[in-house]
Amino acid sequence: ARQFSSYIVMVGRIVSATQFDPTYAILVQNKDELGIPLDLSTIPTSKEFKDAIESLSPEQQAFAKAFRAMQLESTLFGVVVVQVKPQLEELLKLPEDSLTKEIKLTQDLMQLFIKYQIPSDLLSFSEDLLQPGEAATAAKKLEIVKGQVAQMNGMIAREKQEELEERRKEEEFKRMEQIRRMEEERCRKEAEEVKIMQLEERCMMLSDQAVCLQSAPKRSGGMMGGMMRGMASAFGGASAERCAASPAPGGAMPRSAPMPSVAATAAPPVATTPTIGKGRGKGGAPNACPKPTVPSSATAPAAMAPVAPVGRGMEDTEEMSTARDYTQVPKQMDEQFEKLDPTSSLRPTIISCGKSWAKRSQPSLLSAKKTEKLETDQQKKEKDAAFDLLDAITKSGALPLSHATLHIVVAATHCFDKTVTETVIQENLNPIERVECSSLIMASTVHQQPVAAMIKDSCRARIKLASPQLMDDVLKVQDEQ
Repeated sequence: ARQFSSYIVMVGRIVSATQFDPTYAILVQNKDELGIPLDLSTIPTSKEFKDAIESLSPEQQAFAKAFRAMQLESTLFGVVVVQVKPQLEELLKLPEDSLTKEIKLTQDLMQLFIKYQIPSDLLSFSEDLLQPGEAATAAKKLEIVKGQVAQMNGMIAREKQEELEERRKEEEFKRMEQIRRMEEERCRKEAEEVKIMQLEERCMMLSDQAVCLQSAPKRSGGMMGGMMRGMASAFGGASAERCAASPAPGGAMPRSAPMPSVAATAAPPVATTPTIGKGRGKGGAPNACPKPTVPSSATAPAAMAPVAPVGRGMEDTEEMSTARDYTQVPKQMDEQFEKLDPTSSLRPTIISCGKSWAKRSQPSLLSAKKTEKLETDQQKKEKDAAFDLLDAITKSGALPLSHATLHIVVAATHCFDKTVTETVIQENLNPIERVECSSLIMASTVHQQPVAAMIKDSCRARIKLASPQLMDDVLKVQDEQ
């Protein structure tokens, strides 16, 4: 594609005389170069097929013939190229060539259709947008469309700004929540440390008291003295010097002294939780931040859809009925191969696209070109984007494609039993004449013209000598007429 030009390229099969089934689609614009590898697979010739099913039952032969008919139908390979800019002018009700110099407007329109899927009715020209008594000139129509596009871009910019502000608030709320959780964790750890320190102090105090009881006179012997000694041994024998000033006068503790409790319970400290913001609900819990509503993505259009004949409207039904049915071309060509190819060298060929494509594009005017591989996932994304644009510029099929071309490709492979050298030396045949005969058979079938009408007079004698069946077929047709 050239700079500032845009095309939708669709590749698929010709299903019927009025239907095209697009298997792949891609948008090519601004000096894009697209490389699609083609895989070729041959099927047996008509003579080989008849020899293979000769011994089968009638039911099996019917099934085999139906299967071969499906194979022949799949040999039709179709390519549709849609020009985007003229179709946009028709969609927006603008005069012809109005968008030729409006490059920025064309790019904005394509972005609105592909990325944001804006309906075309919000951007197209209509009579009610004119002022009373104002004429609908080409410049005025273009001005109205520019204003519609500018309003839509402004609305999208405001929506983006609001979404960014909402995201910023969400991130701020998450950050404050994280700070609150960290503060709560810190307070919890400090409370645990205080509790552990209180327990350690209480244990040390009980241990000191037990040591003091153990160092008392034997007056506290008997059962109580044994209990005291056991308690002292349980808490560990501490130095008697630590309680030298503890005994009462006379060196003995009174019997009525109460025993201290071993299991001491420390009151947990009250953790102070900082208040975050002003929006707190009942019980001090922060109010939840509302989540932004994300619109659901639009459903992509179906891949199998009837496409109006390229360059024709619905009013051309009479001409469509008399148009050629290209789905019959493979069958006609197979019959011609069997009739005019005595060596059965021509085999019908099925064309299919390869899995890995190559796309060379230039992102901007000053950047260098880059080449990227389009695998299955990327091909699916490109197809969805192209179908979104196609759905927009045709109003979901209501507007015919008046600026598009359909190319139908049918292929056949000339197969040699031996190599070219062996064919020339061992079989004493000219392979060029064989391939020329095959090309003439295919051209005569596609163009529906006799061979004599497509060759020069100077070449008739040579072709008649190399392939007499081609010229004999022409004489038979003339005799019948």
